[in-house]
Amino acid sequence: MQNKMDWELVRRYLDGSITEDELLKFTEWLEEDPEHQEFIDRMKSIWYLPRRESAKNWDVEKAYEATWQKIRNQAINDSNLTPDSQSEVKPLPITKPKKDSWGGLFMKVAAVLLVGLVTALILYYTGTLPRENGKYELSYRTITSSTGQRVKLTLADGTKIVLAPESEMKIPSNYNKDDRQIKLNGEAYFSVTHSDVHPFQISINNTIVKDLGTKFDLRSYPTDGRVKVIVSHGKVSIQAPEVAQSSPLVVTAGYMGEINFSKKSAGVTPVDTAHYMGWIKGDLSFKDALFPEIALSLKRWYGLKSVQYNQSIADQRITTRFSSRQPVNDVVQALAL
Repeated sequence: MQNKMDWELVRRYLDGSITEDELLKFTEWLEEDPEHQEFIDRMKSIWYLPRRESAKNWDVEKAYEATWQKIRNQAINDSNLTPDSQSEVKPLPITKPKKDSWGGLFMKVAAVLLVGLVTALILYYTGTLPRENGKYELSYRTITSSTGQRVKLTLADGTKIVLAPESEMKIPSNYNKDDRQIKLNGEAYFSVTHSDVHPFQISINNTIVKDLGTKFDLRSYPTDGRVKVIVSHGKVSIQAPEVAQSSPLVVTAGYMGEINFSKKSAGVTPVDTAHYMGWIKGDLSFKDALFPEIALSLKRWYGLKSVQYNQSIADQRITTRFSSRQPVNDVVQALAL
């Protein structure tokens, strides 16, 4: 099923008529994206609402099929999904009850509410919620990492990401449909699936980082005052409107590109990428790093409220390496020596 939603298969899953082979496909689709499971949970909450007994003259089966056809048509119109020919449902007329009754009226209202609620969910998850001015507002899925936590995820296009501790990423609902633009606050490692049609772009600290086919580490915490891009494979471009740049800064493998906002400067320098990317496997490595920078890393990885040190060593540059699995006391003692 990949990321394409088979509405008929969803229906059969909800009513229990799904086969074993179809259930396998459906389960794979659920595991592709946490939002898929969230969407199905919302569908269940609607589908299994308590229902009163219907009137004898109300054709529940036809109303059932017609309602799902409306849902399917609305989903296709509003999210530009291509209907699956194998799951096409022919529209069936709704049989009008000979006499109105409370049961029949309830079923009518329930059918209308079901269409409205499910349509609203479809619009929400396809990023087409209308604004007052007639335009459409994107919804975002926010992924965060806590202290000492690394979060691994794979996007719809196959791009793999590792989120560093105390970082946040926002993925728009139209990702890999109209374009591939995400937002980052903190640090993350990217292994990007390249596309000439839809370039991969990251918005971070008023800076646009654009993939040119690569694997790289990107970092800019609120306290950094700069953006760093370390490239291990391929190349990226960096453009910061707040820094005077006649053209985007291009960074190739084995180099680090840095935007310094306080100095209004941008530059590229050769680096040992292993020192900057060891954190992906849990190894914290520093080369000529200032002590305050190391102190901030300890707070993010170990949850320390503060790291006390003599200001006389604030400008001291340190080269060291240790595992985040080591007890924090051992790490602090090593740094003290």
